[in-house]
Amino acid sequence: TLGANLVPEFGDSTSFNIFPSAEVDFALAPEYFHIFAGINGNVKKASYRDFARENPFLGPNQQIQNMVERINFFGGIKGNAGATFGYKVKVIYRKLEGLPLFVNNGATPYRFDLVYDGNGDDAVKHMGLEGEVNVRLSELVNLGGRLNFDKYTMAQEEEAWHIPKMRLAANARFNISEKLYIDAEALFHGISYSKAYDFDATTMPPVMSTTYNKVQIPSFFDLSAGAEYKATKQLGLFVKANNILNNEYQTYLYYPKLGFNIIGGLNFSF
Repeated sequence: TLGANLVPEFGDSTSFNIFPSAEVDFALAPEYFHIFAGINGNVKKASYRDFARENPFLGPNQQIQNMVERINFFGGIKGNAGATFGYKVKVIYRKLEGLPLFVNNGATPYRFDLVYDGNGDDAVKHMGLEGEVNVRLSELVNLGGRLNFDKYTMAQEEEAWHIPKMRLAANARFNISEKLYIDAEALFHGISYSKAYDFDATTMPPVMSTTYNKVQIPSFFDLSAGAEYKATKQLGLFVKANNILNNEYQTYLYYPKLGFNIIGGLNFSF
C-alpha cells in the first residue's frame, strides 16, 4: 500500500501535517511466516484528561501539547500455526517532537508536571523492539505475552523520565465452564528514572536546590489473578487478588503501590 496521512491541528496554533504512509507485507510461507515493513507518521492528540488518567497525581494548569511522530520506520516478521499459535516480532525507529514526560514539581514534589522533549530541529529518537505471542492450548486455556525494549535518545532532557527500558506482560485465561472464568496476569517493569530536587529543611520555608537529582526507580514484578462467575446472562460475580506477592514498588516517585489486596463485586448488564 502507498499513500499519505493528512492530519490538521487546531488550537492556540494551527498546522497541517502530511506524512508518508507505505507498507509491504510478503508471505514467504502463507499463514506461517510473513515479512512486513513500512513507514508512516502521525499526530498523537493530547488532552489533560488523558494525561491525568495515565498519571492521577498530575498537577493543574499544565501546558497541553500534541506529540508529532514525524517519521516511523517499522519492520519484522509475523505468522501463526492454525488457530493455536500466533507470533509477531517488530523493530521500530521513530523521530518524535513533543514527547510528553512526567517530572516531580520542584516546589511541591508530590505533584507532577508535564515537560516535552524534541522539536523540529532536534527530535527525540526512539528505537524499540516488540514481541507478541498468543497460544491456545485448548478450548479451555489461552496464554499470551508481550515484551518491549525501548531506547530513547533525548534532545534536551537527560532521560525519558518514568519510562522503563523494558516491559514484560503475560496473561492466562482458563475457561473452567460456560459460567466460570479464571484470569491471571504477570507484569514486569524494568528500571526507570525520575527527576527530583533536594530541599534545605533548616530554612523556613525550605529552600529548593537549583540542580536536580536523577533518582532510580527500581524494577518490579507484579502478579494478579481473578475469577468471574456468570450466574445469569445479566448478573455476574467477580473477585480479584492484586499484588499477590505483596511486593513494594512504585511506578511514579513517592507513590508506592498497594500491597496485597482483594476486591470483589457484582456485574450487571441490561
